Amino acid sequence: MVFRNQTGSVIRKVNRGAVAQPAEPSEDVVPPLDIAALVHHPSRRATLQDEAIMHWLANYNERSFAAAADLVGGFQYIVPIYEADSVRGGPAAEIINACGLAALGNAKNAPDLLHAARVKQVKVLRHLNEQLQDPELAMSDSSLLTCLLLSSFENIMFDGPQSLVTSTAHLQGAFTLARMRGRSQFADDIGHALYVRLRGSMVGGYSNHRVSVLI
Repeated sequence: MVFRNQTGSVIRKVNRGAVAQPAEPSEDVVPPLDIAALVHHPSRRATLQDEAIMHWLANYNERSFAAAADLVGGFQYIVPIYEADSVRGGPAAEIINACGLAALGNAKNAPDLLHAARVKQVKVLRHLNEQLQDPELAMSDSSLLTCLLLSSFENIMFDGPQSLVTSTAHLQGAFTLARMRGRSQFADDIGHALYVRLRGSMVGGYSNHRVSVLI
């Protein structure tokens, strides 16, 4: 349910003697999700997907560095990757949706949401594997973020010890991509923020050997 304040518009139409019913939105048109608007205006959450992503951003997405670039929260560097992948059907947008459903499913103790999250995650794995075969996209921000969030997804779902093993494997995949990307990933704020997120994940939960290689 979406509430819109149309008082001013109606008054103007009454004054013109032409009051009309608000047009129903077309079901065929699905506008892209504006993450920044959701964060600053939670009342705009109109769909389950929006609510799920909002819940994940609020509870699972850590603060990024890069204060000089005005990246005051972790979601800022994700936004452009999400938007680009939403347009082209890339895996980063879908893993963000999956993380959101998983987080919301845990919060609401809703098995149906957790199942939907797993279904999306399986699709993400297929799309990521296809992307890694594309020389132009294999080492993209989208690929690195997808690996990172696949790791986070397993931590959110945590079906058992296997989730920890799988999470570590995805993180190792992200680490391998970061090494292959080399110094070029520091050319912009997004690449730098992704590196810092990966480094923080490695420092926070994995072996000193891997951390020393990455640092």
